[in-house]
Amino acid sequence: MRENKVVEYKKVYGDKIGIKSPHPNSTGFIMRLYEKRGLPEDIAQEFESAFLAPVDDRAAESLYEMLEAKLGGTLRPGRRLAWTHFLLSLLFRMPEDIELLKRNVRNDWIMSIPDMQDRYVELKRPEDPDLLADYLNTQEISVFEESAMSIARRMMNHTNVANRIQAMHWSIVELDEAPIELLTSDRPVIITSRLGQPDSHILLPIGPHRLFVAVQDRKNSRWLRNRTHRDLVMLINKRVVGNANRLVYAGNESQTRFIFNRFGKDRVASHLERFQAYREDKRQRLPAELQNQLGPES
Repeated sequence: MRENKVVEYKKVYGDKIGIKSPHPNSTGFIMRLYEKRGLPEDIAQEFESAFLAPVDDRAAESLYEMLEAKLGGTLRPGRRLAWTHFLLSLLFRMPEDIELLKRNVRNDWIMSIPDMQDRYVELKRPEDPDLLADYLNTQEISVFEESAMSIARRMMNHTNVANRIQAMHWSIVELDEAPIELLTSDRPVIITSRLGQPDSHILLPIGPHRLFVAVQDRKNSRWLRNRTHRDLVMLINKRVVGNANRLVYAGNESQTRFIFNRFGKDRVASHLERFQAYREDKRQRLPAELQNQLGPES
């Protein structure tokens, strides 16, 4: 997209969509999204300043090298790992996912561990309540904020998933013949629900006519290679805009009608939402006594 020019489409309430043209540096910014409330300022902002910022900086260097080489598979290991961590961060750092994680960390991530009550009994002090649930009710919000951001960080650094992504075949697809530009959104990554399968793939728009592609098996990527540039861009834009939650970005307003028609119409569950559903299923299998301690769903 052209320098100093981006068009932002944002859901303001309900299905109403607002349009503005901010400077690219100010897009997608939510004040204090990753703040760990209840902690001193330097610690509260640590997740963004000490973790996400370096991830983004290293990813930018990797992206520059890939675009210069016009290939994705030529990156040296350090750069490849940096781009992998960036991809993982995009899967778990979206605002609604962070808000969901913070909201549910007490019940779905702490209390739902089957033997957590037993662990608590072993470690608790004489003056502490007998039940872990009662103990957690006395804690400051900072305890849960710290736990939520720690979980997010582990997800974005997940070794097994990172290894699977690095083992895939990477490439940069140039789509200069397409008459329309690639769009992006607050959920720009197109990824199969499972990695390590023959048809596993990851797609990410990285410019108006550039697409990052990772496939598990090149033989199963013919559905990409056999499309015209226009058809491939249309396919990517439908997925990216259809899966958008609150934000879509374009280089100009030529695709406004398309964006209005497709915005968020084909949402798929995020990785965290799927993981949350899996944990809720496990929660329903816990003993009734522990379920009563957990209370209603958040």
